[in-house]
Amino acid sequence: METKLRCHLIEGTPTESDLSPSDAHFDVIKTFEEDSHLSRRILKCKRCGQLYFYEFYEEIDWKEGNDSQYCTYIPIETVEEAEELNKKSQFALLGVVPRLQDDFLQDGTKTIEWMR
Repeated sequence: METKLRCHLIEGTPTESDLSPSDAHFDVIKTFEEDSHLSRRILKCKRCGQLYFYEFYEEIDWKEGNDSQYCTYIPIETVEEAEELNKKSQFALLGVVPRLQDDFLQDGTKTIEWMR
């Protein structure tokens, strides 16, 4: 998938506040799934208009309650691209580049980085 990256999030290192999938930064174009442990949407950056396939995935830690959380932002150009991505498992999405990963691991480690 050869997607033109035109978003301001490409420049430098995005921060946690840049990536909040809230109304402040993104418009929700379409919701594929909405669950407490899995959400999938098409987001549109309010600042530049870049579309993203967005996934929030949470692994439940039944022993200690330290759930790992993974947010994936894949820049797309069309809704049809997002519909194809929505057919993939959360693990298959890890092979898609470019993508922005915003992860909070069980041990408290927080990372935000582009995978290219």
